[in-house]
Amino acid sequence: MNQLYSISEILSDYKIIEALNHGKRLMLWDMETIMPMAGIEERSEVLSNLETYQKKLYMNLNEKLDRLHDENIDNDFSKAVVRILKKQIHYYSSIPDEIHREFIKVTTISEDIWKIARKRNNFKMFEPYLEKIVDLERKIADYLGYEKHPYDALIDIFEEGFTVDDGDKIFNYIKMESKGLVERAIERGYGKNSGLNYERYRKEWLINIFRELQNKFDISDKRFRIDESVHPFTINISPDDVRITTRFEGIDFKKSLFATIHEMGHAIYLLNINREFGCTPLYSSASYGFDESQSRFFENFIGKSREFTEFIYPVLKKNIPLMKKYDSDDIYYYFNSVGRTPVRIDADELTYNIHIAIRYEIEKNLMENKYEVKELPEIWNSMMENYLGIKPRNFKEGILQDIHWSQGSFGYFPTYTLGNIIAAIIKYKIAEMDKHIRNGNFIPIIRFLNEKIHIYGSLYEPKELLKKSFNESYNPEYLIKYFNEKYI
Repeated sequence: MNQLYSISEILSDYKIIEALNHGKRLMLWDMETIMPMAGIEERSEVLSNLETYQKKLYMNLNEKLDRLHDENIDNDFSKAVVRILKKQIHYYSSIPDEIHREFIKVTTISEDIWKIARKRNNFKMFEPYLEKIVDLERKIADYLGYEKHPYDALIDIFEEGFTVDDGDKIFNYIKMESKGLVERAIERGYGKNSGLNYERYRKEWLINIFRELQNKFDISDKRFRIDESVHPFTINISPDDVRITTRFEGIDFKKSLFATIHEMGHAIYLLNINREFGCTPLYSSASYGFDESQSRFFENFIGKSREFTEFIYPVLKKNIPLMKKYDSDDIYYYFNSVGRTPVRIDADELTYNIHIAIRYEIEKNLMENKYEVKELPEIWNSMMENYLGIKPRNFKEGILQDIHWSQGSFGYFPTYTLGNIIAAIIKYKIAEMDKHIRNGNFIPIIRFLNEKIHIYGSLYEPKELLKKSFNESYNPEYLIKYFNEKYI
C-alpha cells in the first residue's frame, strides 16, 4: 500500500526548496548591486545548476502531493499550498531540462549584455540574445500549453488566470478612453515645464527624505535596506530581510523620489504578509499585478496627490536648499507634469498604460510569430508614433529602455497596468484617504491594505482575492474615473 502524506510533511520538504530560493535571491541582489562584471559567466552557471537541482526537489514533492491524505486539503491554506506547488511542478515537468537550463544561462548573461548595449545605444549587440530568448519563450509557451493563445501560457506565470481575452478588453478600453486626456490635462495647467526638471541635487538630500518616508511608512531598519542599481527593484530575501534599490541621476529629483516610493510600496506588501506563511509557498504576493498595485498605489495615488504634496513640502524644504525658490503649487505640478515621453519609467499617469499596451501587443504578436526580433526597432517606433505621437531618438529611449526582455520576463508587462487598475479600485475603497495623507498619517491606509491584501500572501488566486476583498474584477473604469477627476 502506498504511503500517505500530510501537508506538514510536504512543507518540511519544501524548506529545502525555500533555502535554495533564499540563496538564489541573495545572488540576484548581489548581481544587480555589487558583483564585479567579470563574475557573470560563473554566476550564470551556478544559478543554472541550482535551478536543475531545485527542479528535482519539486518533482520529488510531486510524488508526495499525489499521495496526500484527503483530510489535509479541506482548508484554504492546504488547498493553496497544493495549488501553488502543482503550478510550479507543471512548469518544471512541462519544460525539458535542456530548455530550462539554456533559458537560465541565456537570460543571466543577456541581462549584462543589455546593460552594455543600452549604454552604447547598440541594438545589434543585444539582438542575437533577444532572438534566442524569444525562441525559447515560444518553445516554453508550447511546452506549458494553452487553450487559445500562446501568450496566455506566459502571462499566467506572472498573473495566475489572466489571459489575452482579459488583456485585449482592458487595453482596448484604456486606449479608447485615454484619447484626448493629455491635451485636456495640459489645458488645465498640467503641461507646465518646471525648472525643477533641470535642477541638480545631492544624493544625501534625498537619502534624508527617504529615511523620513521610511519612518512614516512604518518600515523597520531591522528588516529593510536601500541600495543603488541601474534599474530599481525590490527583492525579499526572507520575511525579515526585504531590500530595495533606487538610482540617483543628479538632476530632476522626482525620478529618484518616486522610484523609491514605488519600491517602498513593494516592500510594505512583502513585510506584512502573514508570518505564519514563512518558509511556505504562500509567502509571496498574490500575483505580480497585486504586487504592482501596491507600488503604483504608493507612487501615484498617494505620492502624486495634492494632499501628499502638502505633507511633503516642508520635508523637501528642510532637506533640499533649492526648494526656497518654489512653492507647494510648483511642486504639485512638477510631480504631475503631463506630456509625451518615449521612456516608460518617465511617463506620467495618463500615458503610462499606453506604453504598457505597446509592449503587450509586441509580446503577443511575437508569440504568434507575427513579428521577428530584427523588425522590433521599426515596429516599436511606429507604434510609439501611432499611439503617443512621438518617436524615440535612439535605441536607448526606444527598444532598449527596459530590462525585462533581457531577463526573459515575457508576460510581465501587463501586470503594471493591472497594478494601476487594482490601485484605482483601492483608492475608492479607503475611507478618508485624503485626510490621512494630508496629515502624514499613513498607518490607517497601510492597516487597510494589510487587512485586504497583504496578510493573505498568495493564499488566493488574484481574481479570487479581488472579488473577496473588494467585490470587483479587473475593472479599468475606476482608473479612468480617477484620471478624469484628477486631471479633467
